[in-house]
Parts: sequence; C-alpha cells; structure tokens
Amino acid sequence: AGLEDLDNVVTVVDDGANGADPTPGNNVDNDLDVLDATPDLVVSESDGVSSVADGQTLDYDITFTNAGNQVATGVVITDVLPDEVSFVTCTDACDPTGDPTIVWNVGALAPGAGGTFTVTVVVDDPVDPSTRHVINNVSITDDGANGVDPTPGNNRDTDDDTYGIDLAVAKTDGRTTVIPGEDVTYTVTVTNNALETSTSHVDT
Repeated sequence: AGLEDLDNVVTVVDDGANGADPTPGNNVDNDLDVLDATPDLVVSESDGVSSVADGQTLDYDITFTNAGNQVATGVVITDVLPDEVSFVTCTDACDPTGDPTIVWNVGALAPGAGGTFTVTVVVDDPVDPSTRHVINNVSITDDGANGVDPTPGNNRDTDDDTYGIDLAVAKTDGRTTVIPGEDVTYTVTVTNNALETSTSHVDT
C-alpha cells in the first residue's frame, strides 16, 4: 500500500522449568514505523505544432512516467481526441474502439518507469469555419491501491492548437520623438500566424 506499517516484533520465552513468569506482558515488544511511499504519475502531450490546417496530419506524442517511489498498479492512459480530427492509428496496443476516446491499459508502472505513445490523426477537411481551437485532452490514472497521487495536477495535459485565421498587426514610425511640422511615416505590418490563408482583411 502507499502508507504501509513496518512492524518488527520480538518475543522472549523460557522453558518454564523454574516457574511461570509473573509479568508475561513485557515478554513481547514491537517497533512500528510508517513507510511513506506513493506513486506519482505524470503525463504530457504535444503534436509539435501550434496551429493546424484542413487535411493536415498530426502525431500526438503522449509521454508518461511514475515519478514516485512506489509502484503504480492498474495504470490507464486516456486520450480524448478533438472533434475536428479523424483517427488514423495509434501505437503500443492502444484501444481505439471508443474513438474519439483512445485508451492504453498500461497495468503496473514501477518507480522511474514510463514511455511515449503516439496517436496519428488527420484534421477534417473542411473544418467548421467558426472553429478557433483544436484541443486534445489526455489523462493518466491508477487504481489507487498503492496510495493517493501527491500531485494530481500533472495527471492530465492539453494540446491546444489554433485554427483558422490568426491576424496580428504592428505599427511603428521608427522614432520616439517628433518635431512640430515634420512629416511622420508609419509602417504597418500585418501577419497571419495561422496556416489558413486570409482572403480578405481590412486595415483601419
């Protein structure tokens, strides 16, 4: 278990040839320690990009480890795919039957052990034009038999990619001071930080 009692018991006896011990209660003693050990599961996920486009292939890499000092049992990794993608394949004996929920039954995970699983998907073509984010959520759990995870906040992760048009604008005149009556020229720079093409935009 995560918090186990380490109980060392000692007993002393004789053969009784010279009479019964008048205080048998002190013939036994024990030393009781609490073993403080728990699993500490950690998971992260990334497809290596920050924005996506119609028809793009994505590989989500899911990295996991047991950072604790106790084995985790019944470990399960669950990846919930975005609505805007279609499942293609996954590695390491995954179970895709619940697509868009992909599951790995890892089982026991020793302290310091871990690995990386990959899910391959294709972004729909077309994606709903109102979409602005393509979000994938992953989580890792165990059966709790060996103690409560001390840092549950890192048992889940999210990969959030932008979709569509992501326009940015910057303006400068290249100076910090001006003289009254002097002409000033401003340079306006417009950038599309997404992969989709902007077909119409207005600068004002």
